[in-house]
Amino acid sequence: MFRIYGMVRRGILILSVILVCRVGVAGASPSWLSGQNKDTAALNQLINKALKSFGEPANVTYAKKLIDSAEAICRELKTGFPPMLNLARAQYFMFTKDYGNASKEANITLQEARTYGDRNAEAKAYTFFGTYYLNTGFFRESILNYENSIRIAERYGLKGIIPAAYQGISSVYSSLKQYPDYKDMLEKAIAAASAEKDTSVLLLSYFRLGSMYSEADRHFKLADSVLRLCSRVASARGDSVFNGLAWANLGWNFYLEKKYDSAIYSYNKSLKYSIPIKRYSTSANSYGNLGTVNRDLRNFQKALDYYNKGIDQAKLANDIYVISWIYRDMSDLYLVKEDTSNAYKNYVLFKKYNDIYLQGDKVKGLNDASARFQAESQSKEVELLSLQLRNQRLVIFGSSAFFVLMMLILLLIYSRARINAKRRITEMDRQISELNQANLRQQMNPHFIFNTLNSIQYYMYQHDKLATNNYLTKFSNLIRKVLENSRYTSIPIRD
Repeated sequence: MFRIYGMVRRGILILSVILVCRVGVAGASPSWLSGQNKDTAALNQLINKALKSFGEPANVTYAKKLIDSAEAICRELKTGFPPMLNLARAQYFMFTKDYGNASKEANITLQEARTYGDRNAEAKAYTFFGTYYLNTGFFRESILNYENSIRIAERYGLKGIIPAAYQGISSVYSSLKQYPDYKDMLEKAIAAASAEKDTSVLLLSYFRLGSMYSEADRHFKLADSVLRLCSRVASARGDSVFNGLAWANLGWNFYLEKKYDSAIYSYNKSLKYSIPIKRYSTSANSYGNLGTVNRDLRNFQKALDYYNKGIDQAKLANDIYVISWIYRDMSDLYLVKEDTSNAYKNYVLFKKYNDIYLQGDKVKGLNDASARFQAESQSKEVELLSLQLRNQRLVIFGSSAFFVLMMLILLLIYSRARINAKRRITEMDRQISELNQANLRQQMNPHFIFNTLNSIQYYMYQHDKLATNNYLTKFSNLIRKVLENSRYTSIPIRD
């Protein structure tokens, strides 16, 4: 019984690191390249080595030394950290379970990459966040970040991003046990990896798809076909790790069909690849399953020999899960032999190691819960900061809007006051004009004027030229004086 527990998350994390360091720090801002070429080359080399150190097997201590050296060069050059160095720091914090600082460094990477237009670093930061949220159990956020990395890679024609992103999304669906979506994403990862000749992602995708067909979505022929493809790709790139894994799962696929000869052949092929490179977990599974095959064939002594070899290999890898199920199968073997005493002893050993495994699983669950708590706390801090910034912006916008509104109101009031003042002035002018006319009418009484004109007319009829001229002269002088003095409110008595 070969299981790939832990392979999904660890595999995608390793792949994301490999893909990050594949492009290196190309596209860095000129502000980071202002030092000597020798120093810049050394800085880039240190960052690439640090990122590769997080691969399989991870050498975190060595990676930290490389990161420290890269930081020292940046301080000597008096420049900021390039985005890929921040990303290497984020990877380090991820491996050391410091999720708060991992998120912080990755956010810095993302901001710097956006500021300086470093699309490679931006896409890889999103890939990192996809893995970060996958490991901390925030699956929706994980998918969104992987999709962002795919979108950027497609838009700018970046290589080495899309296959790993599809692989990451498939890991999310695997965790959720949504096998149709899981299968769809693996097929997309295979297509993208084939197009880019990315054998790292191709191997893992073939292995996981074949493993799914061998168990979760059982299909013997598809499992056989895909796992053999995985083995061929592994052979082409000289990868004994995946060759051992592929042949072990081929053996399990044959065992479920009770094709024992093919199962034995496959497990022996797996041992051929796994033993020389000391992949003890893989060889332990192969030995254990060879024991189970021989148990079913009733080759009991041969089965026990294989079981014991499997336990020895599993102890070298400290693989408690494999030890537990081998003891369980040994207990079943003794039951078939009707040796209840040894069956009981092996069952007790199975329970012992199974309890240790379950306890470790609980501890892992607590660690995952702690990681989720840290990630959620970090997320809430970011949300709180964003909320504070939004509130500050709202206060600023509100104050500005209030100021503009008050100015508009004051302008309207001033405009209305000017209009009212003009209206009052116009009204006063009209009233003054009317008063002047009234005053003029009062000063020149129409009845008086009529009587005067009648008198002048009388002297004209009498042909009294002297009287007519005198009367007319006096009347004209009176009219002239009235008109001249009409604009004054008062005049001297002599006038």
